[in-house]
Amino acid sequence: MELVEEIRRKFANISINNASSINNLGELYNSWVLRIDQKYAVGIEVSDNTEVNESFSNVYYYTAELSVESKKVNMLILASSGEEFRSEFAGICALFLETGINGEKRKDIINSPLNWWEKWKSLLGNKNVTQSVHGALGELVFFYYLKQNDRNISCENWGGPKGNSHDFQIANYFYEVKSSIIKYNDIVNISGQYQLTKEEAGSLIFIKFEEVNNGISIEQVVNLLVDMGESYHDINKLLNAMGMLEKSQSRKKKFRILEARAYNIDESFPVIDVRNLNSHKLIEHVLQLNYKISLTGLEYRPIEIKIP
Repeated sequence: MELVEEIRRKFANISINNASSINNLGELYNSWVLRIDQKYAVGIEVSDNTEVNESFSNVYYYTAELSVESKKVNMLILASSGEEFRSEFAGICALFLETGINGEKRKDIINSPLNWWEKWKSLLGNKNVTQSVHGALGELVFFYYLKQNDRNISCENWGGPKGNSHDFQIANYFYEVKSSIIKYNDIVNISGQYQLTKEEAGSLIFIKFEEVNNGISIEQVVNLLVDMGESYHDINKLLNAMGMLEKSQSRKKKFRILEARAYNIDESFPVIDVRNLNSHKLIEHVLQLNYKISLTGLEYRPIEIKIP
């Protein structure tokens, strides 16, 4: 996490049309955080004959000669003009900058810069679909985890697809499930003023996935739940409500669980709870409250989700 945190700090402090070298990668792998006009960017040094100029949505991938520390450097630059998603973009930048074992990842990007771009353009271009797939899978594998520990848990407890305040409600305890496919991203979006609240006992579950060729899919976890006695009809109805239609390719995408964490929603966890604010007459006019939480540095307990 040191690399992504350094990028985020530099994004927050760098002035327009300036460059700041990355400290975490050492002198062998020259890398910079950049502010180019209104764009936030990172760059790596490439050979003078490397030429790239690609863009998609608000993400840009190109080479340019920049003056850094009194010398001209031909840089391969990854940039975004999206201020709103600056922190999330830092996670993708960290993946772009990481060098790998013996610098293999950096060598691959320098030698074949368009290969990296095509892979990530595909991901960014299908961002909403991919997010909904791993989001649905996150809730589904946590459902499986809960049922492994208590066979009385059922689709009745799964409230996320029904539009309930919490993804899972078990007696007087709630679970809210968040997922990510960017390993350096520890930011979660809280949608609605009642999704997390300290007036109820509950936990935030954070699951990190990696898309792979040989992993688990929504389809596989559904079959496991059916084997445990759940109704296929009930699960299918809930997945359809999430946009994961029966027999669709979305249900067949495969992921590996990198890690799963549980954060207690207690006094040490940052939550905006409108019911605890003083100006109740004004709060009545707040119809929707969306905000982001960085989980970096917050106390959690690891949970082990075993999928056969």
